[in-house]
Amino acid sequence: MILEESFMDLTKREKMKILLEQLQLPDDVIANHFEESVLKRLVVHKNDKLWHFYIGINETLPFPVYKMLYEGLQQSFQDIATTQLTLEIENKKETNELVTEFWQAFLRQVPSILPNHLEMLLQQKVQIQDNQLMVKVKTEAEAVSLQKRLVEPFKEYCQTVGLSPYQVVIHGDTALQELEDFRQQTDKEDRENA
Repeated sequence: MILEESFMDLTKREKMKILLEQLQLPDDVIANHFEESVLKRLVVHKNDKLWHFYIGINETLPFPVYKMLYEGLQQSFQDIATTQLTLEIENKKETNELVTEFWQAFLRQVPSILPNHLEMLLQQKVQIQDNQLMVKVKTEAEAVSLQKRLVEPFKEYCQTVGLSPYQVVIHGDTALQELEDFRQQTDKEDRENA
């Protein structure tokens, strides 16, 4: 009880310092990415055994540093609760490479994506323009299916990792669609003529 009261008297920056010590992140990572960070709030859902950390950071984290922070939280508190993390970034500095790394990590955690779609999306170089992440797939049917699975979840993911809210735009390659339609039509005609 005394520990809880003294913890409540600490500043947000002091609370973050204690959290970083608990996570045992390397000193250079702390110095380069968390010097001005604060633990804005911790929401504890006792019944669900869920702790949700809201951390304020000055600049967007590189993906490896984000992963280190996220995994550190999970490992440090695994005996107590499931953890969630939301980063609130003051100065968002996002490169195409950074967004692509987060996009690929997001894809790997989507349970409803088919393995062949996952492989195709991971191998593809995405186009990023005006907060839109543009992806091409083989057919319009695939585009519709993937949009249902990816658009809203990626917006939510962006919010939790501290990225700008990117809109996923998925286009079916009409030339490939026409070729596939042609193949199906000729296969049908071949079967009818046989």
